Amino acid sequence: MKRRNFLAGAAVPLFPALAAEAAPPPKPGRVRVTGVRLVPLRTIRQAGSMEPAWALGTRMNFAVGGGAYLEILTDQGPIGIGHPPSAAAIPTIREYLTGKDPFDAEVHFPALSKATSYRDAACVEMACWDLVGKCCGQPLYKLWGGGKDKVRAYASMVALSTPEERAEMAVRLQQEGWKGFKLRFHFPTMKEDLRVFEAVRKAAGSDLDLMVDANQSFPVKMGIEWDFNRALETARALQSMKCYWLEEPLKRDDYDGQAKLCGMVEVAISGGEVHHDLSIFATLMRNKVFDVLNPEGAELGIAGLRKVTAAAAVFGMPVVPHNGLLRIGTIAHLHAIAASPNADYVELIHDPPIGSYLHNFAVFQNPPLVDKDGFLPVPQGPGLGVEINPDMIAR
Repeated sequence: MKRRNFLAGAAVPLFPALAAEAAPPPKPGRVRVTGVRLVPLRTIRQAGSMEPAWALGTRMNFAVGGGAYLEILTDQGPIGIGHPPSAAAIPTIREYLTGKDPFDAEVHFPALSKATSYRDAACVEMACWDLVGKCCGQPLYKLWGGGKDKVRAYASMVALSTPEERAEMAVRLQQEGWKGFKLRFHFPTMKEDLRVFEAVRKAAGSDLDLMVDANQSFPVKMGIEWDFNRALETARALQSMKCYWLEEPLKRDDYDGQAKLCGMVEVAISGGEVHHDLSIFATLMRNKVFDVLNPEGAELGIAGLRKVTAAAAVFGMPVVPHNGLLRIGTIAHLHAIAASPNADYVELIHDPPIGSYLHNFAVFQNPPLVDKDGFLPVPQGPGLGVEINPDMIAR
């Protein structure tokens, strides 16, 4: 897609007296944290492993269940859930957070990012926001301004594959309702990369939003590092085939090169998933380093992600956050996107059958599912609106 086109009250009880009698009296004072813990999850079954295109030679495992999640307990009953921080950070998090108000989420994030890490602090902040919504009795996206009850989802591929297999996959997902499909470009030659894109575009037609990720923000582990000429030639080839965006075609800190590339091509250039400093995003926006921003809440915190999204709106830039680490973080991203007018896609790692998003969402008792029109509904329960399936919890 060309860049210029891209930028385009409480319910009344039936018996008031009985309702008043049954309702517990409100507890005075602010909510306080009383405990922090990691809760392990049972592995129901192993789905298999895939070789991720961004780290050839390694394996990415997929399972139904397994891992853990974070719980923050309070003196008033609600329990907030978040992506699991590192086990080593739990004592520090517990010591800092006990007795504090989870509504002060934006105070806790910078404090904990210094004491632990940005990732650990973001996990805690996520659970604090879940508590804010639960204490208010509202889904987070409504507290943040609302706007959309469902968000378009795009299927983000994991592995490299043949042109024929990727074309068949794209058509199958398109028939299921998906509107977006992201390929990985990591073949040794540009010709091999483009053959895959051409096959998918020919098979799926022009109605499928087709993205490309070059994953050049990470240290190159597969021996294929793009220079400026390869990025430029690839972008020019893609723009003639209606590519929705080309993601991370150059190294994460090559701001001058990315800005130069943006000025020379019509296809949208995106990036930003690895940055945890808001000032860097200010640089990206002022210098027109990207056309589309892909911030990650696990780096910035959810509040930071929302700040980047709001600032980008001032610059007329769309935002499509990174995947949110596949489970609870993806749900947090979904709420932030639903409340943002300049964000309209949620990324789901979905390379079935092994790399299906359903494996990750199986930990939820009430997982949102992509519908026949390609939308992921926003959970309507308070806070993040999802609960962990009790059968998944390791007793």
